[in-house]
Amino acid sequence: MLEFGGRTFEEKVDFTLLQKWLRTCEHTHLLCQPQKWHSSLKPPPRLRLIDVQDMCLVDASPSHRYVSLSYVWGSVLTFQTKKNILSELYLPGGLHAFKDDIALTVQDAMRVVRGLRERYLWTDAICIVQDDPVDKAELVQEMDTVYARAILTIVAAEGIHANAGLPGVRSHSRDVPKVFDIGNDISLLQARAPLAETLLNCPWSKRAWTYQEGILSSRQLIFTTSTVHYVCCS
Repeated sequence: MLEFGGRTFEEKVDFTLLQKWLRTCEHTHLLCQPQKWHSSLKPPPRLRLIDVQDMCLVDASPSHRYVSLSYVWGSVLTFQTKKNILSELYLPGGLHAFKDDIALTVQDAMRVVRGLRERYLWTDAICIVQDDPVDKAELVQEMDTVYARAILTIVAAEGIHANAGLPGVRSHSRDVPKVFDIGNDISLLQARAPLAETLLNCPWSKRAWTYQEGILSSRQLIFTTSTVHYVCCS
């Protein structure tokens, strides 16, 4: 797995850099190109996506590029799609009426998708009808396909619940490492744990379900409290 080192110096995420990581991977990494079997993976019949421009749900087609989200729900109560509002959510702007109730991690993921110049996001709380047993059962069985077809999976590695957000997407949401100026144009930067060590102990990797989502993804954009890491197959 190739890891582009995380940037820790800025308070907010540099979306231009994230775009560069993804485009470089898509255009130059041979191991990260879609394999023949990938093109045969048709989207599950009930697969819905969030259109982050029109803020509504759409039914996925084989041509849709989308980003998926992997995060820990925790015990907080946040917005979920239910049968009684499903038709409303398909209308352009339908999600705006519920924006204050949508989990902060999901809201931040929408911002990341826009920042990447992509349009569609898949996340379980909104793209699965949570009070429809048939819908849930069919999509849970297709979870491997959902994540395998995504061009990228956003991973909220250190969030303990759905309202933890993605550090660095909003102002004052990220731990910025301390810099110590010791003179003679020399500065010391507070060290951060390597990504592998962070993932070993974070809430996301301790839950088998979310960890499996990451393994199924060919590309991951991993958010920790102070860094963003791009991990792919090369």
